[in-house]
Amino acid sequence: MRTTVSGLLMLARSVIFRETLPSFIPIRQAQGTDPEGGRVRAILTHESPEEEIWIAEASMDDATGEEMGRALEEIQSVSLEAHILQGMGKKGRPLFILRALASSEQLEEVLDRFFKDTPTIGVRYWPVGRTRMHRETKEGQLVVDGISLPTRIKISRLGDVIRG
Repeated sequence: MRTTVSGLLMLARSVIFRETLPSFIPIRQAQGTDPEGGRVRAILTHESPEEEIWIAEASMDDATGEEMGRALEEIQSVSLEAHILQGMGKKGRPLFILRALASSEQLEEVLDRFFKDTPTIGVRYWPVGRTRMHRETKEGQLVVDGISLPTRIKISRLGDVIRG
């Protein structure tokens, strides 16, 4: 199979380039040829509920609650989620553990925010698996005492498990 200009243009305009191939479920595929005789194959996918993401965390015993609150907001803005835990460190000192969940694409920015927005001198990070339910939102009307009210319902599914 040879690479053609048409194939490269289609690829460049329609994909997100990643270092690693994400987990996905193929739904449909199509093959075709371009005017230059090159072949192109496209695969429509649905993301697998399993994904690889990263946890990054740092322990700090030298930051105030206000500093940690600001750092949390900054890290939440560049990650999937972030939160603060409280604990006891060496010699019984109170400390904060700032933890963030990030995609591979977000990890570098999350680590950068840890160093820019907290007094930490080191961040631990490691890959973790995560499974999540497919989520959709349905909008409709709910009638109460003859009054029609707009409503929105979030429905989550994974296999035969449904939550609303």
